[in-house]
Amino acid sequence: MRWTWMPIRLPGGDKLLVWDSVNSKGENAWATVMHPDGSYELAAVKPLDEGAHRIWTSPTSGNAYPTRWSIDIPALNTHLSVRVTGTDAQEFARRSAD
Repeated sequence: MRWTWMPIRLPGGDKLLVWDSVNSKGENAWATVMHPDGSYELAAVKPLDEGAHRIWTSPTSGNAYPTRWSIDIPALNTHLSVRVTGTDAQEFARRSAD
């Protein structure tokens, strides 16, 4: 199983949470929009794999991660371009105390 989660703050106070999970049965992607008044909306998102690009490979693990996404949420008439602003916290490495 692989998953992606993105919290995004929008102008006007809305918060957008984008979720994407991939397993042996396929890929599911959706978004929750949380409005300042406490109401919320759920909407389907086009699978994130389709819009993922600019791959970064961790020197620690060798795992590869996208650093850019094109996110489409048709029901909300929304298209976003998202990019990672830093890769240092991409992974947590287990270290022993000296």
